[in-house]
Amino acid sequence: MEDRPLKEAIVEEFKGGFALIDEDVLQQILSRLPAKSFAFAACVCSSWTRVCARILSRPNLLSALSLNPNLERAVDEAIDRVLAEPIRPHFAIAFVGKKFSLKSIHCRVTRRLGSGIPIIINKTPGIIGADALTDEFREVKWVKGDTENSYNSARNADRGLVLVVGFVPGLRVRAVPLLNLSSGSSLFSSIDKFVTDIKDFATSVSGCSSPVGIIMFADQWFDTKLVLEKLDYAMSKDTAIVGDDGSCGFLYSNGADSIIMVENEQISSKSEEHASKNLGLLAVGLVFAMEKESSHGEIQFSVALSTGVSPLGPIYKGASVRVVNRNNNPDCSTWLTARREGSIEEIGGIRIIQDIDHEVVDDVFTDDLYIGVVRRRKCSIGPEKAKWISSIAFTEVQGRMREYKLADEEHLFVKGDGIKTGDQFQFYQPDPDSALSSRNRVLEDFKALKLDGCSKHEMFKSGCGNRDTEVFGGLIFSCFGRGESFFGHPNVDSSALTDNFPGLPIGGMFCFGEIGRSAVAVRGTPVNCFFHVYSTVYLLMLYKPRKP
Repeated sequence: MEDRPLKEAIVEEFKGGFALIDEDVLQQILSRLPAKSFAFAACVCSSWTRVCARILSRPNLLSALSLNPNLERAVDEAIDRVLAEPIRPHFAIAFVGKKFSLKSIHCRVTRRLGSGIPIIINKTPGIIGADALTDEFREVKWVKGDTENSYNSARNADRGLVLVVGFVPGLRVRAVPLLNLSSGSSLFSSIDKFVTDIKDFATSVSGCSSPVGIIMFADQWFDTKLVLEKLDYAMSKDTAIVGDDGSCGFLYSNGADSIIMVENEQISSKSEEHASKNLGLLAVGLVFAMEKESSHGEIQFSVALSTGVSPLGPIYKGASVRVVNRNNNPDCSTWLTARREGSIEEIGGIRIIQDIDHEVVDDVFTDDLYIGVVRRRKCSIGPEKAKWISSIAFTEVQGRMREYKLADEEHLFVKGDGIKTGDQFQFYQPDPDSALSSRNRVLEDFKALKLDGCSKHEMFKSGCGNRDTEVFGGLIFSCFGRGESFFGHPNVDSSALTDNFPGLPIGGMFCFGEIGRSAVAVRGTPVNCFFHVYSTVYLLMLYKPRKP
């Protein structure tokens, strides 16, 4: 009932001569309406419906950040800002502080946006976006002991969110879960089903088994390397894959008839079949598939990577490799000895560390140390014939460098079980100078894209095929170790986008593991890499209008 006066006002304005306005002028007026008023305006008459349809013929991404420590007010501030422009939501992602309730946020978001769209809510140690009240762009990390920033006070820490809402005409969006089937099935079977579900959804929508893009969120205790390898194996190279590998907790919903799960605990379900299986949620992928014979233009996803580690010392090969406390334990580790490249001598942990000790940069604030393992593995989906694939995966070395507890006389200790006998590896250390140089290259790449394509607000002619291109939104997944404490300046990573595309809607988060399908150089040769450390992954959303 409360909306009736607004509807009546619009109709009365129309009767009073508003219908005589030129359609181009009308489009400028209607495009500035809030989402709810815009929806009413589209129902006034056929000409207004036509103009509104023209406005919604192009994709849109809207984003807003709120640091209000009150959950309800934070959600409302973000949604009010997002719905201040015309949009018909096709999906929503919320990056939220760890002290906010996932279920409460989900209820409030669905109440405002509706329950018929895919929604993912992901807990994070930091958020990135433009403030809903001030439009100030911020990179916010919730860090214990930080007394300089008010958002790290006892009252405000881990409270806040970034809401991203997207409208992507010509694409179909669905959240596809990776479920740990507890009925005797192996994890490999669960992963194969996850990849097959994505392929089946994309095929049903577009006739092609590879979607335009996948945004992944995975439980922090789940090793996603095998999943990412299989996705890379199964998907076209044009499929963009980004996301968060170390979620502190996440929830997804897929519309009114889908299950909703959080941190391996089912909240509610419309499906008795799923409810009876005691399923565990390991990861979820937000999948974007292109519709067949769409009358809209083409939406593309583009991934860029700013690396943040530098190699140390020689190349090694794993000699004796032993996994300790495996049994599907996320805290398992690998004890190993190695041989230097070109040598037959097997050396233990202390000697390996001594090889790189003189190269370690002492003024880097962190003790983190990693090995980059070049993995060559057989890969297949289901019963098909396996093929060899190669990639590099980063694994953290256990212990602290300055305390010299990374090894003993016999073994080097690394986390997880991602290395095998014969695998090549090299040490890597976080390096702010290398990270800044890499970020500068990304900034220059975006500048070139801006000159060849277009931003959200200004059109530029593309140098490729004489077609216009619009960058209509972006997402950022940045390592929690980066940010102002790493670079010495605020907003370094996000400025690669904000400097080139002022006003572009951007949302993002700080991660404990960044997913980004890309390649990194290993001794000058590009090698596929999906899981990164001390890096920032950028996802650009681009639109090429359909030719008349």
